[in-house]
Amino acid sequence: MRQSLVEGHCVGGNLDKAFDSFKEMVEKEGVESAGYTFDLLMNSYCQMNRAKDACKILCQWVNEKELKPRHSTYKLLVTNLLAQGGFTDALNI
Repeated sequence: MRQSLVEGHCVGGNLDKAFDSFKEMVEKEGVESAGYTFDLLMNSYCQMNRAKDACKILCQWVNEKELKPRHSTYKLLVTNLLAQGGFTDALNI
């Protein structure tokens, strides 16, 4: 259910609400269930030219919540960071 909320907010371009719904989902279902939804969220941030924000979220969640993103999530983020001028950020993840 919450995954659908995240997806709907992403499609609508409301990333703040999407992220809030994602956080609620993780609180209720655990970080283990977040893989696909986290990919969707990161992709939406990148599509809205907010790769640096996505990078901050990824780093925070990996360090604090022990989220284990997929390889494809890292690839997506590095590619978009480089395209959006975030070379240093890309190196740091």
